[in-house]
Amino acid sequence: MILGKKIIKRISKLEEKEKKQVTRKLLQRINSIRAKLIMAFLVPVILIIILGILSYSKSSKGLIESYESSTMSNMSNIAKYLNFGFDIVASKAEILNSNEVLKDYYSGMFKKNQMEEMSRYREVQSSVTTNILSEEYISNIYLLSNYGNGISGNGTNSTRLVYDNFIAGGEGAEFVQSKQESNWIGTHPYLDEQAVSTKNAYAISFLRYLYNAGKKPIGCIVLDVSYDYVYNTLTESGFPEGSVTAFISGDGREIVNGVLPEGYKFSEQGYYSKALEDASITEGHEYIKVSGKEYLFLYSKLDSSKSLLCAIIPKAVIVKQANGVKNITLIVVLLASIIAISLGTYMAYGFSDTIRKINDVLHKTEAGDLTCYTKIKRKDEFRILGKSINDVIDSMLKLIRKMAGTSKTVSQSALVVSDSSIILVNATKNISDAVSDIEQGVSQQAVDAESCLHQMADLAEKINELYGSTHNIEQIASNTKMIVGDGMDIVENLSHKAKDTTEVTRTVIIDIESLAKESTAIAGIIGTINEIASQTNLLSLNASIEAARAGQYGRGFSVVAEEIRKLADQSLKASSEIGKIILNIEQQTKKTVNSARYAESIVLSQEEALVKTVDAFTDINKHVEKLTNNLNQIAYGVEGIEQAKDDTLRAIESISATAEETAAAAEQLSVTADKQLEEVHKLNDVVQQLSNDAIVLEESVSVFKVE
Repeated sequence: MILGKKIIKRISKLEEKEKKQVTRKLLQRINSIRAKLIMAFLVPVILIIILGILSYSKSSKGLIESYESSTMSNMSNIAKYLNFGFDIVASKAEILNSNEVLKDYYSGMFKKNQMEEMSRYREVQSSVTTNILSEEYISNIYLLSNYGNGISGNGTNSTRLVYDNFIAGGEGAEFVQSKQESNWIGTHPYLDEQAVSTKNAYAISFLRYLYNAGKKPIGCIVLDVSYDYVYNTLTESGFPEGSVTAFISGDGREIVNGVLPEGYKFSEQGYYSKALEDASITEGHEYIKVSGKEYLFLYSKLDSSKSLLCAIIPKAVIVKQANGVKNITLIVVLLASIIAISLGTYMAYGFSDTIRKINDVLHKTEAGDLTCYTKIKRKDEFRILGKSINDVIDSMLKLIRKMAGTSKTVSQSALVVSDSSIILVNATKNISDAVSDIEQGVSQQAVDAESCLHQMADLAEKINELYGSTHNIEQIASNTKMIVGDGMDIVENLSHKAKDTTEVTRTVIIDIESLAKESTAIAGIIGTINEIASQTNLLSLNASIEAARAGQYGRGFSVVAEEIRKLADQSLKASSEIGKIILNIEQQTKKTVNSARYAESIVLSQEEALVKTVDAFTDINKHVEKLTNNLNQIAYGVEGIEQAKDDTLRAIESISATAEETAAAAEQLSVTADKQLEEVHKLNDVVQQLSNDAIVLEESVSVFKVE
């Protein structure tokens, strides 16, 4: 069970890791220059599409508005044309009404003379035929009156056209009830029945009272407008296929040109009623739906006939031109998009391939191979970039070669400095040992001087007892001679030690001065190292700048440059520390030289004192010999011996003081030598660190392939 859970957990981790890898690869592809360039080219493509949409929208709107305006203008012209014909019809009725012969005839002015009345009737008929029926707009005429014979253009029996019968019912009664001088009607069933005619013979009719001379109605004039005139006008309207044009009279008669759904009437539609609502609006248009299809409804009012001219045009026909523009726009946008995407893809692949080549070279350069160069055949900025990268690689190659030579020089210099530091350590150690020996010798000298002082004190006691113990003078003289001999040996040994001390001190001074020269030489080497490190740092900075220009693909090179800069900074820091140590050594060396010279002067003084001491001991020895040889003269020479004793005591005290001073100087010299030895050990450690850094630098440089 536990094993199964572990396996499931392991599988989950592997799946999660695989998902992360897939996500990382996807992000790398998305963030690649190829993808960004394609996306960048998609921006103008999108703008082109937007431009196409806006262009289509504007052009479509403009075309539709232009079409609406032109069709509305056409509708207005048709309405004007019909109005013109209707006005002519109305004017013809007015002409008839103003015909005096006609009015006199129907007023019964000629009833007393039948011949004249008949003649006037024929004259009226002739006038009607000539002036009225000759007009293409008029298809028929009816003159109705209670007196005389009525007139009809189709030859209807005049006796049937009685005015009272006409106004008794139907359209005549409605005309009378309207209390208007004239009116337009779509149909006149009564007259059709009397004239044995149909409504298809006319489109609309004009009714007008016929007045006598006293302005009293005596009859009615009815003029039928030609059906062909109206229908042909509708058919010749110029509206596109699928359109329906209609002429609708005030009483709702519809003359339609076109195909409408069965039972469909304009006068029963809401948009028709809406068009008639506002009398101040003479024309207009709006979009409507008929049987689920969208149409443009246009109308124009014919005020003279109180009728309406209208049309419905399929919107599909209207937007057909716009669709053509849409198709052209779509094709242009599609071609532009394909060209833009193709160019973007081509350029992206070109850029990507070039960057891949550059990246390969940079990867090899990052790995240390400085023998590879970019080969770019392009003539754009990538060629400049490739040349710049090649220049950077050349500069790096020169830098690495210089660094290789410099690292070898630094390594060799470090070895030389290391050897010099070892020699300096040994020399300083020898100086320390010599100073230690001097210190021991001086200490021994002080002990011997103190012993000599005690012996001289004993001698003084012996001399003091000389007066009381003359019988022991010989033994005392013998002992004194031995003591003086020992003292002379000690003084002679001390003299040799003093000479050795002088020689050692001079050697120390020479070695310290040599050490100062070596320190100066090291300071010069450190200056060279500082210059190399500064130059390396500057080259590293230039390399970092070039790497920064290279962008993401110069990151590896930037890391190498950064490491070189850090190494140069460490070398500079180490050389600075060495410089400080060398400065301390020089200062300490100067102090040591001064102390050594001071010790030399003390030793010289000590040597002089030792010479005096030797002389004193020689005198003592002579006196002792004289004492031995001239025992008889002891008494006489006691005072001289006493004086010699005092001189000897003073000399020994001087020797003791000198020995103590020499011991103190030797101790100070020992401390200085120990400190110098410690500083030399530090110098040796720093030199060893410099040697190690030189080795590291040489190893770092060896990573690069320059040949």
